[in-house]
Amino acid sequence: MPLTSHHTPTSFAPFSNKYSRLFLGLLLSLGLLVAGCSTAPTRPSEPFEPQTKDQQSEKEPGKPVAQGDDADLLNQANMLAIMGDHEQAAGIYEQITQQFPRSPSAPEAHVKLAEHLLKQGRLSAAKNHLQEVIQRGSQPWAGRGSLLLGELFHHQENLQEAWRIWSQLSLLDTPEANQGWEQLLQSYFLAASPESTAYLLATLSPQPLSASQSRSLFQVASRQPKQQVELVISLQPATSPLLPQLLMAKGDLALQAGDEVTARTFWSQATLVPETLQEAQFRLYEPQPELYFKVGLILPLSGRHQVLGKNLLHAAQKALADYRDVPLTLEVADSGGSAEVAQAAVVALQQKKVQVIIGPVLHAAAKAAAVQAANFQIPIMVLNPRDEIQKAGDNVFQNALDPQRQAKIMAHYAIKEREFLRFAILAPDSSYGHLMADSFAQEVMALKGTIVRTAFFNQESPDFSPWIKALTHLDPKMVSRRLNMARRATPLDPSDPLPVTEQKDLEAWADFDALFLPTLAKQIRLIAPQAAFYNIRSPQVTLLGTSRWNRQSLFEGGTEYLQGAIFPDTDLPLRDQFRMAFRQAWEEDPSGLATLTYDGVSIIAQLLRNHRMGGPDWITGLSQPTSFAGASGPIRFLKSGESQRPYRLFQVDKRGVTTLPMTKNIQSILTNREAVIQIPQGGE
Repeated sequence: MPLTSHHTPTSFAPFSNKYSRLFLGLLLSLGLLVAGCSTAPTRPSEPFEPQTKDQQSEKEPGKPVAQGDDADLLNQANMLAIMGDHEQAAGIYEQITQQFPRSPSAPEAHVKLAEHLLKQGRLSAAKNHLQEVIQRGSQPWAGRGSLLLGELFHHQENLQEAWRIWSQLSLLDTPEANQGWEQLLQSYFLAASPESTAYLLATLSPQPLSASQSRSLFQVASRQPKQQVELVISLQPATSPLLPQLLMAKGDLALQAGDEVTARTFWSQATLVPETLQEAQFRLYEPQPELYFKVGLILPLSGRHQVLGKNLLHAAQKALADYRDVPLTLEVADSGGSAEVAQAAVVALQQKKVQVIIGPVLHAAAKAAAVQAANFQIPIMVLNPRDEIQKAGDNVFQNALDPQRQAKIMAHYAIKEREFLRFAILAPDSSYGHLMADSFAQEVMALKGTIVRTAFFNQESPDFSPWIKALTHLDPKMVSRRLNMARRATPLDPSDPLPVTEQKDLEAWADFDALFLPTLAKQIRLIAPQAAFYNIRSPQVTLLGTSRWNRQSLFEGGTEYLQGAIFPDTDLPLRDQFRMAFRQAWEEDPSGLATLTYDGVSIIAQLLRNHRMGGPDWITGLSQPTSFAGASGPIRFLKSGESQRPYRLFQVDKRGVTTLPMTKNIQSILTNREAVIQIPQGGE
């Protein structure tokens, strides 16, 4: 059953629901701008006229508050901003723009003042400052201003003006040029229609795409679902400058889906134009053996986790097959599930002269391997999310799902979107359960919510009633009555619903709005009906989960007790596409960690391919905030070495799972708050 439906807009200007996916990808890759603008029409073509003092809003920050020339004032303002006094800094930035309007410091002051205004939701004033610095053309601040102004127009649903600004920016010799080009492409992929295609092609320069533009187009296309790439290709005229790279990307996606015949057809078409001739030939012919790049892989291939290790090895081998144009070879070592064996594995791989290591998975092994790899100065991508691993040394990356981020997302959603204030937590008595409970509780309290109660259950128990009762404020007589009326003494199951007559006279035993359940799907299947037995049920209490819920076993026997439950996960259509291709290749389903292993090998392949196409060397590219095509959606690495994947929110209903609409609040919630400019809801 599809989670989303495809809809081609009838006109170009309106901003349909499907565009909402854009903000997550854009904000994760650039960290610029989110949520909360009005949709009032704009008139960007009119020349900007600076406001007089009488015209300035009373809300404009500050009158002149400091002494000195423009450079002195700029230093003062920047220092105040670093110290967190943003209001005072904004006042000085405004002072510079008024007192020294043509000084070298004015462009930077305009942009930083605009960023402050955007955070306050004062878009008109911010737009004026951005237009002023763009008109002056002072780099690098004009480039930064163009990025922000394009985002502002895009958020106001004025796609044509946003595209015009990003297209002009892409032609400039500035670091932001390629970012503007990527913004334009990502927006177009989600807004693709005959009308928008005609406008885009008319907006582009008549000159052929540059090498960097071609690389970016290919990379953006490679991150799209296969069906979307096919749609965009169908909209291109034969003379479209986008067509060659789109054909290359379509061939690659076909190969990843296991369809080599279709892949070779598209690659052959790509050999007919100079822009993609060489890359197409790389795919059509075997690479030279002497060029092979050695990737070390440390997995638990023995001991009680050896079945998992074999599954992860299959994922790495699938990545090799999907990127066969890139000369990679795997050197595999066994972690054995222990720190000592993992350390020895790193030593063995260093002797084999591997250039990067992927793995291990388990915490102790991953930590020990990271320390050893850092000592040898070998970059390593561990598959474990624990915080202390990244402190092992330089070039330690964590290619892992961040469970703590999921807990924080659920807290934000419940408080910011649903306006819940009181919460309970029921988690497994394990390191994972305590980690998730602590993360959720800390975020709830930071947002002025309350944790009413917390309980940790024995993971081996099939009966969760002792811990559920600990969460409630019970009437003992009512409990006794319910137990006497229950049809059976064994734990309730979703396939065994309670009689309706037993539910009518129940008192509310839960004094909280939502229950956070960071545990496995098979346990949720038992917890939900048992919680309902004690009258913890929807809609009075909303169940909040994690991506661990999203398994088919959750829905076996129906979803009666899970109605309205919410959980976060990565892009499900892409993940399902990967699962089907994996099953076709290995006749087994990939584990959750298999996507991480696949992504690790494929990221190295993408970096080497990008370098071959004129991009930076692979280690430089790995350290940059670039998005890569992952098995379950885009992935990028933060400066800390942690990986970040975009999440969506899903709700359980009678049909199974549906994707929640991407409201402005949810866009903000799903975005890394430390890396973006947030526009508060209700801004201009």
